[in-house]
Amino acid sequence: MSDQQPPTDPVLSHVQPVPGGLYGYEAALSDLRAAVAEVSAALSGTEDPAVTAGRAQRPAGGRR
Repeated sequence: MSDQQPPTDPVLSHVQPVPGGLYGYEAALSDLRAAVAEVSAALSGTEDPAVTAGRAQRPAGGRR
C-alpha cells in the first residue's frame, strides 16, 4: 500500500474500454475467473491460519 491519497474523482472516469468490445470483455472476465479458480484451488489445501480463518467466516456457498 502507498501513502498517496485516493483519487477524489469517480473510478469509472479512469476505465478504458477493453479492446475487442464485448467479446474482449468476456474473454478478460473468463481469464479473471480462471485465475481466481487457480488461487482458490491452491489455497484449499493449506493449513495457513490466515486462510483457514477466512474459510470459517465465509457463509455456505462461498459468497459474502
